[in-house]
Amino acid sequence: MNIPHQLGLGVLLGLGVLLAGLPGAQAGIGDKSCVGIDACTGNSGHIGRKSCNGVVACFDNSGRIHNQSCLGFEACQDNTGRVLNKSCQGDEACLSNEGKVGSQSCDELFACGFQSGDIGDSSCNGVEACVGSTGSVGTGSCNEQFACAGSSAAIGNNACVGGFACESNSGTIDNGACKGEAA
Repeated sequence: MNIPHQLGLGVLLGLGVLLAGLPGAQAGIGDKSCVGIDACTGNSGHIGRKSCNGVVACFDNSGRIHNQSCLGFEACQDNTGRVLNKSCQGDEACLSNEGKVGSQSCDELFACGFQSGDIGDSSCNGVEACVGSTGSVGTGSCNEQFACAGSSAAIGNNACVGGFACESNSGTIDNGACKGEAA
């Protein structure tokens, strides 16, 4: 191959990289996702189907978002955790979340905003249910408004069910404990 052909091939390959982007620079985005003003601006995480819909829903997200999750205004803005299916549905539901969020969890206004512990399936559903919590939450726990807001200790399965049930808790909660309002 002579020099003009090599130069031409090099220019074409270079333009291809510029047009397509560098490999791995763009995260995968599923069908019907990232709908809304700046919904996925600054996103570097993989996004599943029908997710990150709403104004700045996943702005600066770096976590893995599964299907039908992060729906609403700032739902997962600045999220770094893994969000499983049908979770973080509501305005600011998982704003600045750092922990793993199980399936069908953290649904409602600010349900898991600024929390860093791992959340089990079907947990932390309610207005500010687990906002600011740092401990892990088991399956089926902390459901209702402010149920585990500000909690700093581990919470077992099917525990802390009811409004304010374990709010600001600092001790470990066993499976099935603390049910009812302000338990």
